[in-house]
Amino acid sequence: MNLSILCFDLDGTLCDLWDSEEQAMYRLIDRLHTQCEHTREQLVEEYKDTWSIYKKSYMRKVDRGEEEMTIRTQHITELLKELEVIDDPHLLAQDHWNTVLKEMQIYPDAVPTVQILAEKRKLTMITNGAPRFQREKINRIGIEEYIEEIIVSGELGHHKPCKLIFDIMTQRINSQPEEMVYIGNDYHKDIIGAHKAGWSTVWVNRKEQQPRGIEPDWNINSLSELRKIF
Repeated sequence: MNLSILCFDLDGTLCDLWDSEEQAMYRLIDRLHTQCEHTREQLVEEYKDTWSIYKKSYMRKVDRGEEEMTIRTQHITELLKELEVIDDPHLLAQDHWNTVLKEMQIYPDAVPTVQILAEKRKLTMITNGAPRFQREKINRIGIEEYIEEIIVSGELGHHKPCKLIFDIMTQRINSQPEEMVYIGNDYHKDIIGAHKAGWSTVWVNRKEQQPRGIEPDWNINSLSELRKIF
């Protein structure tokens, strides 16, 4: 089996936004706290309640062509309305964007592993999300020069685990499914999705979870293990 093409996921595989999203939220909460009588705890609860509504429809909005800034501005507009606070939702959304990108965690073994593998294999990427936001993250990590083809789901109107997005990557690089390996942390979106397209899979399973059906071809705890496999 000639596994000549390695395709990476982005969020949760090469980088993690959990802490930076929290920091962005608390920056907003601190600002709103000076403009209303709610406690910080109440503001956090209201933020999470209103965001949960947008989060459920996030990928549908992205598939329709909406960008991260647009969705965040919509959310913050709704939040300000609920709190009866007058502020500029666009500026607040921009600050959220900037904070997330600035504080985004890049896994320590991400860049070195990508650099080493790029000397041996052709590297590509499929990532779910809004185009501008995802490409800003890739630029922030500093690996774009090593990735020969990048597909952002928002540019296609389809997202993982849809088989089509994997098929399109195979077509774009004039390859065959049996040559493709997908590397991702999300069992459902990454492993199941790539498997349906006939790809081999590497599950970056940092939490050491158990697969729920289909077994990945490789189950690893860190990206550095890829250097021994490929």
